[in-house]
Amino acid sequence: MKKQILIIAIMLLANTSFAHTIVVDKNGGGQFTSIQTAISNAVTNDTIKVWPGTYSEQITLNKNIVLMGSGYENTTIISTLNPAINMSSGMILYFKLVVQMEMAYGYIMG
Repeated sequence: MKKQILIIAIMLLANTSFAHTIVVDKNGGGQFTSIQTAISNAVTNDTIKVWPGTYSEQITLNKNIVLMGSGYENTTIISTLNPAINMSSGMILYFKLVVQMEMAYGYIMG
């Protein structure tokens, strides 16, 4: 009986303790094409590897995960929103962040 309980306990721990690696590729070569979608589907201790490219999105990182780009010159997040990244937990590595502010011009005719 003790052996059965020990085996069940080990199996339960094995299923919950392994982190996964999730790949984001804007060209479709990974599990996701959006960084935020990958974050939304990640669980604690996962690592999200973002392949080279320019990603136009606003990021909210509110989980204990690692978000890893493919190098400062290779992975860029561009956002017209402020803040471009909302971060309350986790870790971000190897990204270049560009915030572009769009200017709107209008005329009033009267």
